[in-house]
Amino acid sequence: MKLLLPESIKVGIVVRQSISNSVWAYLGMALGYVNVILLFPNLMDAGQFGLTRILLAVSMIAGQFSQLSVVNITIKFFPYFRNEEKKHNGFLFGALLLTGIGTLLTCLGLLVLKAPIVHAYIEKSELFVENYNYLFLFLIFTVFYNVFDSYCRSLFKTTFQQFTKEVLLRVLIAGLLVAYYFDWIDFDGFLFWYVLAYGSSTVLVLLYTIKLGQFFLKPNFSMLTKKFLKEIGSYGVFTILSTVSIMLVNRIDVVLIGYFIGLDDIAIYSVSFYVATVVAIPARAIHLIVSPIIAESWKQNNLEKISELYSKTAINQLVMGLLLFLGIWVNVENLFHMLPSEYANGKYVILFIGLARLINMAAGINGLIILTSKWYRYDMFFNLFLVVVVIVTDVIFIPLYGIDGAALASLVTIVVFNIIKFSFLKIKCGMQPFTTKSLLAILIAALTFFVVSKIPVSQNFIVDILARSTVATVLFVPLVYFLKISEDINSVIEKFLRINK
Repeated sequence: MKLLLPESIKVGIVVRQSISNSVWAYLGMALGYVNVILLFPNLMDAGQFGLTRILLAVSMIAGQFSQLSVVNITIKFFPYFRNEEKKHNGFLFGALLLTGIGTLLTCLGLLVLKAPIVHAYIEKSELFVENYNYLFLFLIFTVFYNVFDSYCRSLFKTTFQQFTKEVLLRVLIAGLLVAYYFDWIDFDGFLFWYVLAYGSSTVLVLLYTIKLGQFFLKPNFSMLTKKFLKEIGSYGVFTILSTVSIMLVNRIDVVLIGYFIGLDDIAIYSVSFYVATVVAIPARAIHLIVSPIIAESWKQNNLEKISELYSKTAINQLVMGLLLFLGIWVNVENLFHMLPSEYANGKYVILFIGLARLINMAAGINGLIILTSKWYRYDMFFNLFLVVVVIVTDVIFIPLYGIDGAALASLVTIVVFNIIKFSFLKIKCGMQPFTTKSLLAILIAALTFFVVSKIPVSQNFIVDILARSTVATVLFVPLVYFLKISEDINSVIEKFLRINK
């Protein structure tokens, strides 16, 4: 099977889109902060806020079944179909057909399971039971957004989707929260338009695909030889189990908190979880760009390029993650000044989830490398094992420690997962992302935290935030630069200094 590639994949494309994605990601982070940290907790009842979280969590888990691994298939196999003159050999038609079938089957499954789910949640999360039917719309919008997003990513177009998902969607949600606060809409109206806001992202990405001239729905099965179809099917079966497992690992805590404790605690957990996951924003922006490049590199058997990306992403993500984690943890007490008092119960959720995200970033793109390689089947087994770990630890820790237990379960799971993936790549490929500079970056962060912790607490929490954040940045960034922890980060700093001379 011949691999069809664009004439060139220029580094400049990666750099430009990476910068744009980062801009939208950080703007989205700021808007998300406003929504999740300020608006939702202060303008809405905790139980109502918790409902929006559990609807998203359940629909995202169910969505992994609906997609039938189309997203992963697109990233891995689209290079073989790519040919604009031949309308990419009918790839989009096949992707949408497969997704449509998967979505129909999943919706039927949700209908069949409605009665036992209602029975399980009626006592602790009655509001979820009352609004169960919104799951179907959430599911459809989420699934088809992901399909068009992966298709555009494989065309090396990532910026528009990042804008719609990270910025536009959050602006719409903020507008709905304001409308709810001023009684322009009641909660039922808010929930209806909240769901449609997610639908708008899907429609916009569809229209963007049409605008690009890449919306090809003509069937073409000429490339699907028996051997090639078997390869795609095998990959799809294995990766659907992997992606379902990952989504369960990432979202099952919310579902189980709703079962064991209730929607109010989901709201508190969600706020703290969101604060902590800010640490992972740089990794998300990097992964959007790197994923198709890793896939192309495997096709060309360019192990040197993969190893280089593995190492660079690890140190870059670690440094950026450490700075963000420092900024959050040295200001953790100040953050709760902006929230209703009950949200302070999520302090150690921030610690455990923040550490989990930091460990995941420090390990680089190990999961992506495995998933796009010939060893992708192992990823399924790793993830299935991980599901067992996270469910067992959640079931043990949540009844004992509440939302702190859910966060602790996530930390244990992430540590186990990355040890497995690190060991696998080290054994199979001789690759590992760590150097002495990784340890040095951690020591710089520890020193920075020690110094900032000695700053006297200000009575004005805004002044305190500014003081602690400034000292942390002024100490951490120059040490990283002068000790040359990361060539890429040094390059960015130098460009910034030249521009501002």
